[in-house]
Amino acid sequence: MALRSTMTTYGAVRGVPCGNPTFTVYRGIPYAAPAVRENRFKAPQPPKAWEGERLCDTFSDICMQASPIQGLPFGDFFLKEFYPYRYRCSEDSLYLNVWTPAQSVDEKLPVMVWIHGGGFGSGYGHEMEFDGEALCKAGVILVTINYRLNYFGFFAHPDLRDEHGVSGNYGILDQVAALRWVQENIEAFGGDKDNVTIFGQSAGGASIVSHLITDLSDGLFSKAIIQSGTFTMAGNIMMSSMEEGEEWGVKACEYLGKTIEQLREMPAEELASAFEDAEKHIGPAPKLVVDGYVFKERPFDALKSGQWKNVPTIAGSVSGDKDLHVGREEVLKAMGLEAATAPFMGDTFVGLAQSAKDRIPAYVYYFDPYIPGHDEYHFVEDGLAYHSAEIWYVFGTLARCWRDFDGRHYDLSRLMIKYWTNFAKTGDPNGEGLPEWKTFSKEAPEEMYFNENGSDTRKVKEFDAFLDVWEKGMKNL
Repeated sequence: MALRSTMTTYGAVRGVPCGNPTFTVYRGIPYAAPAVRENRFKAPQPPKAWEGERLCDTFSDICMQASPIQGLPFGDFFLKEFYPYRYRCSEDSLYLNVWTPAQSVDEKLPVMVWIHGGGFGSGYGHEMEFDGEALCKAGVILVTINYRLNYFGFFAHPDLRDEHGVSGNYGILDQVAALRWVQENIEAFGGDKDNVTIFGQSAGGASIVSHLITDLSDGLFSKAIIQSGTFTMAGNIMMSSMEEGEEWGVKACEYLGKTIEQLREMPAEELASAFEDAEKHIGPAPKLVVDGYVFKERPFDALKSGQWKNVPTIAGSVSGDKDLHVGREEVLKAMGLEAATAPFMGDTFVGLAQSAKDRIPAYVYYFDPYIPGHDEYHFVEDGLAYHSAEIWYVFGTLARCWRDFDGRHYDLSRLMIKYWTNFAKTGDPNGEGLPEWKTFSKEAPEEMYFNENGSDTRKVKEFDAFLDVWEKGMKNL
């Protein structure tokens, strides 16, 4: 019988059927207290316990964010692709969702925790492309989370550091709190707290990298998957120094004529509008900062010093990103290199950096199926796999997309789900009946190539040239 109710550390919860009636989804479970007023610009606080059984049949409000078309390149494209619906925003939004196929609490099923993308400025844990049914069919529990975004999640200021020792990076601290909740509670949903895989795309991929380098996430997961990360894993694109982050915060307060306490007293919508106005005058607000608490060093430095966590990893990029070269110049500049000297490699950065150290298995992929549907916003060339396109396939939700996918795409989706869930179970994506996915290494620089006809392993093009560029760049850091 499906596990429809269970007990968490904060109270009893009841879920509802999802698709297959033997599976259960628990929507809107609080993992932290509302981040309003007194909790604004602070590390997440524990939620209040409740009496009786909490019915978890409705997704929570989403975290405060502007419309996807504001402040994002090609926002119209993503609005059509992933955000056709508009949900209510609030600061009472630190909730997570659990899909489980468990029939009892003692099954010890593998767990996958999804961290959404959106440039740390948009997105939420119940976007239409996310769903746990296909993963449940494979015997895996899915958890998706909300975390604070924009100024609510990443505002830094020296007064905040003086006040409670933390300045900025609240969105990452939210993610850590959610992962701790999983450790404390997932067994109540039939999960195995010692077999947790974290995965995410774009800024979610950068979030995965964040957990691979921060001490705060030690022991909270055992495997990691970075999707459509382009160069976000490098961190140098989205991660500023503490000085840069706090300088922006000071300038914003001066421009707005507000103290930290006055900012806390402002209604959320008014505060968001004020910060958007400040950005127009003093420039974009930094997101992640090297604060000495969440982040002691940037990812490049963590790779160099060996502080990267010793966990199996999948990492990949999509064909459309090669045209965008998202962050490419910034990464190469950080390494002291000229853009013209380096071939495009996407997230083979991860595979190379990890496997070359012979410390952990890393599996690299390149996602390149023909994508149907004309892109009127000219985000990528028609037919190329656009940034984050593999989400539909990994979650088995192609039917929710407006595009006319055919049977080949559905077959590819089923193939990728097998690889992803095998990896979640064992740390190895391979399994019976699947083309072999080899680990990436300096001696054998091979990646899995996904297209509409399936998958096959191939050698990474221009690897020798890339290796030379990488080694020179690492010496420059």
